[in-house]
Amino acid sequence: TDLRAAIHKFTTLFPHPGLAVVVSVLFDPAGGRAAVEELARKKYQILIIHILDEEETQPGFWGDVALVDAEGRRERRLFVDAELARRFQEELANYFRDIESACASLGIDYLRTTTKVPFDEFVLKSLRQVSSVT
Repeated sequence: TDLRAAIHKFTTLFPHPGLAVVVSVLFDPAGGRAAVEELARKKYQILIIHILDEEETQPGFWGDVALVDAEGRRERRLFVDAELARRFQEELANYFRDIESACASLGIDYLRTTTKVPFDEFVLKSLRQVSSVT
């Protein structure tokens, strides 16, 4: 996923600022901050909907594991124990805080959900919370 290229193409096709809703997993190896900064710099009203698979946030495997990147097909082998699982949760919390902080500093509305939540339910319950759609 190249979020920066996609957003650049979007701002070229739609050069007049308006509401931009970014629905993404936000796992862009190049980093997504520059992409949303382009939208903010061009005065778009931005809502980011961060969608995660619960298996990515709370993996339920222990012992010897082979993780395979679905897009890059890279494989990494590791041993998952309680300490590694704890560190993973800590890093994930830091990752979420960094995204939330970056969005707040740029005046971007940010919502997070999982693939387990039906989209219509998410829309009805969550979108009322953000200023970009009220």
